[in-house]
Amino acid sequence: MNKKDIEMLTEAYVETGREIRTLKDLLSDPDIQIFVKNPEEDISDAAYEKAYTYYLSNGEMPYGTAKARSGDPYMWVMDRLEQDWKSYIS
Repeated sequence: MNKKDIEMLTEAYVETGREIRTLKDLLSDPDIQIFVKNPEEDISDAAYEKAYTYYLSNGEMPYGTAKARSGDPYMWVMDRLEQDWKSYIS
């Protein structure tokens, strides 16, 4: 996913009133809630796109992982969501 793709996703979230600006916004999103409350299930495409966009646009996801060169972005997003969720609820 390149910068233009990220901008398009962000614009889509803004247009639908679902812009995710903070970690609290991300973890409160209904699609994300389904995953964090059932982490043994695969993450939905909608939840993955929201989380990927959030972490990448905030500079939290390593570039090599985002481009699938040095890591799996799918696994990184799922692991990070679980980690952030545990910190958020404690």
